[in-house]
Amino acid sequence: MQKNAIVRYLNKKDSKNKNTVIVEPIAFTECAACHEKCSRKGYTVPAVNIHNFDLKEGSLVIIKSSKVQEALESIICLLFPIASAILGFCLANPIYSLIKKGGTPGTACPEGLKSLIVLVFFVLASLLVYILSRARKLLIYPEITDVLEQEN
Repeated sequence: MQKNAIVRYLNKKDSKNKNTVIVEPIAFTECAACHEKCSRKGYTVPAVNIHNFDLKEGSLVIIKSSKVQEALESIICLLFPIASAILGFCLANPIYSLIKKGGTPGTACPEGLKSLIVLVFFVLASLLVYILSRARKLLIYPEITDVLEQEN
């Protein structure tokens, strides 16, 4: 991912990265001068200034996230719900024997109930991925790759 962003705060203290600033991703360069709240303006995120650019509040920069992070997030977002559905399939018979009164271990779960259990596991895992993706906590901060212009 590569986006334009505007620097909002400098001197963010971070134990991992001492050169961290807070940026706000924007949709267009015209959005940098705009002070209205619209859907094109983003939320603020920390970004790492590894190239030691001379930044000021209001500087227009380009941020880029790690391709490794994007790949890992994509894999996790896809595989976690699928793995949860498989776990639901494997646990369907034990769950059925627990909820059935007088059920004995090893009782076969009806196919309709097994499908429902798999669906519940899949939906719960998908909701968890959705909630965590909205938390906006980044494990690896995007880096500032270029400065477009300085605000005077």
